[in-house]
Amino acid sequence: MRRALWRCLVPLAMLQAAAAVSSGGACGPRRWQCANKDCIEAFSKCDGNAECADRSDEVASVCNQVPQTELSTGHSTEVRLQYDAAFGHPVFYMCDDSSCGRLAIEGANANGELQYWNSTGCNLRSGFCPDNQHVVPDGSREWSTGEYSFVAERRSSQLAVWLQGRPNRVASVSVPAASRVLKVRPWQWSADMPVQFKHRAVCGPRKWQCANGNCIDAFSKCDGRAECADGSDEFADVCNAVPSTDLNVGHSTEVQIIYDKDFVQPVFYMCDSSSCGRLAIEGANADGQLQYWKSTGCNVRSGFCSDNTHVVPDGSREWSPGEYSFVAERRSSQLAVWLQGRPNRVASVSVPAASRVLKVRPWQWSADMPVQFKHLAKKDACGKAQPGPSELVQDGDTAAVETVPWHAAIYVESSGRKDKEYVCGGSLVARCFVATAAHCVPEDAKMFVALGKFFSGWDSEDEPKIVKTRVKTVHKHAYYRGHANKQGYDIAVLELETCADPSDKVFPICLDGGVKPTSKSNIKIAGWGNETTTLPELESVNLSQLDFEDCFNSMSSNSAQLAYVTHDKFCAKRRKDTPRSGLLQGDSGGGALVKRDGAWFLAGIVSIRLHDDKLEDVYALTDVSQYVHWIKRLAKL
Repeated sequence: MRRALWRCLVPLAMLQAAAAVSSGGACGPRRWQCANKDCIEAFSKCDGNAECADRSDEVASVCNQVPQTELSTGHSTEVRLQYDAAFGHPVFYMCDDSSCGRLAIEGANANGELQYWNSTGCNLRSGFCPDNQHVVPDGSREWSTGEYSFVAERRSSQLAVWLQGRPNRVASVSVPAASRVLKVRPWQWSADMPVQFKHRAVCGPRKWQCANGNCIDAFSKCDGRAECADGSDEFADVCNAVPSTDLNVGHSTEVQIIYDKDFVQPVFYMCDSSSCGRLAIEGANADGQLQYWKSTGCNVRSGFCSDNTHVVPDGSREWSPGEYSFVAERRSSQLAVWLQGRPNRVASVSVPAASRVLKVRPWQWSADMPVQFKHLAKKDACGKAQPGPSELVQDGDTAAVETVPWHAAIYVESSGRKDKEYVCGGSLVARCFVATAAHCVPEDAKMFVALGKFFSGWDSEDEPKIVKTRVKTVHKHAYYRGHANKQGYDIAVLELETCADPSDKVFPICLDGGVKPTSKSNIKIAGWGNETTTLPELESVNLSQLDFEDCFNSMSSNSAQLAYVTHDKFCAKRRKDTPRSGLLQGDSGGGALVKRDGAWFLAGIVSIRLHDDKLEDVYALTDVSQYVHWIKRLAKL
C-alpha cells in the first residue's frame, strides 16, 4: 500500500488571504501594501529590486514565505493550487545560490498544451531574467478561477511541469545544477496563493514509474520499444529530456557527471535520423584505461544494437559513487571518450556521419543523472593573443594590438556631420559580431566599428589588416532601460556589414558561461578612454575583482550608487600596487578579460563608474556569463 504525503502550508492563513484577493486589500487588485502604507505593483514584490521606499517588499520575512518543497533530481511532486484571476498566473521556479530558472504558466488549450514563459538567468528572487521565451500553443486560453493540479519533475538540468494526466504536454526550463527546492507563487503576489505538494511514489532502485503508476525496469525506458502499457516510457517529452549538446567534427567537450551505483554506467551516444553509435562506460583501471561496451547499429533511441564489443582492460573496476569528468571528441567517423587528463586512454565507437549531437544518460534511467557540458575551445579558434606586458585608459600601459586582437573601436556619425567620433570599446566575439554596452548605442546616429587599430582616430592608420565597417544591425538587450533600471542589462551585440578575417591583429575572444572572474583575481581591460579627450594610443590596465560582500561593504553609505550594482553586475577596483590606473568614460563597452587554460575569455563588459565610501572609483561590469547563451544565439555560434 502506497502512502501519499500531503504537505500543507499554513492553509487557514492562505485561504483567508485568497478570499481577499479579489478585493486586493487596502491597495486594490494586483497591488501590494508596503510597511509604510505605500502601494506598489504586486509583481514587483520580492523581485530582487526594492520598490517600497522602506524596502519592505524585499525583506526576508516577506519573501521567504513562498510555498516550497524539496525536489531532487529524478523526483516529482503533484502541485495543487487554488487560482484566482487576480494572481495573473502561477510561477514555478528553482534556484541555486546565484540564479534561478522560472516557468510562469499562463494557461492551456483543450489538449493540455501549456501557454507559458520560460526564463533563465533570473536573480535569487526569480526576478529580472535576461533570457525569456514565450510559448503560446494554438487555442490556448488563460486560467479561470478554480483549483488546478500540476506535476513538477526535477530532471538532470531542467524543471518540467505538466497538467495532471497530461505527461506528454510538458513545459520545461533549464535550472541551476545545484537547485534542490521547488517554489511556487503567484505572478501578481498581492496575496498568498494556496499551494499543496504531494510527493509521488517511486518504484525503487533501477525501476521507473510509468504515467499510469506501473513500474518497469529502468534500462527499458526510452529504448525504442514501449514497456509501459500506456506507452509513457517512449513519450517524446520523456526521452528527449536526455542531457545533450552539439558536437561537430573536430570539436570536444568536457562532460561532468555525478554518478550513483543505481545508474550502473554512463552511456554516451550520437545518432542520425536512423541509427546510433553508443559507448556504455562501466569503469576504469588505475592507469585510466576504460572498461566499456561499444555498440553500433542501435535504433534512434540507442537501444537494441546489432553489433556489441566488450573491452575489459587488466585491473579495471566499476565506478564508485561520485563525480567524474570525461572529455568527448567528435572525430571524422567516431566518437572518442576518455577520462579528463588521460587523452591516451581512449574509448571509441563508430557513429553515423551525419550525427552532430552528443547525448549522455545513465544505463539504468530510473532517475536523471546530473550532467554538465563545458565545450573546450577548438585549438586557436578564439582567445589567441601574442604575449604582452603583465600590466597591460588612465595611466595604463601601452598595449600592442596583437595582445588584444579582439578589441574593437566603436564610432558614431551624427546627423549633419561626416566625421566619425570614437565613443566606446567593444569585443569581437565572432567574425561578424561585436559585444559592447547597451548605453554605447545611440538612437539616432550611424554606427561604425574598427578592428586591429592602435590609434583611436578613424583615419589615423592605413594598414591592410585593419577592418573598418559600418554596423549592419544593433541588438540591444530588450530589458535595457538606462538609468530607469540602474543600468541593468547593459549589453548589446553589433552585427557588422563586413565580416572580419582572422589575423594577428584581429581575432575573436572566447565565450563560455562557466568562465567567471574569481574574487580578487586580475581582470585585463584595454581602451582609449579619457576624461576630456580620447587617448591617441591603445592602453590597458589590470583591475582586481571584488566579491559582492566587499563591494557592498565598500559602498554601504552610498546607497544611491550601490543600487547600480544590479543582479547582472560584478565590481572591480584598481589594484593596490597601481594607484593611478583606472577606467574612464571612453572605456565603456570594452571587454574585461580573464585567462583560462591558455586562452582569453570575455568575462565582463565595462558598464559604469561608481564611487565607494572613500570616493575612490569602483567599476560595475556586466557579467557576460549570464548572457553567453543570448550572445551565441545572436552571433550564430
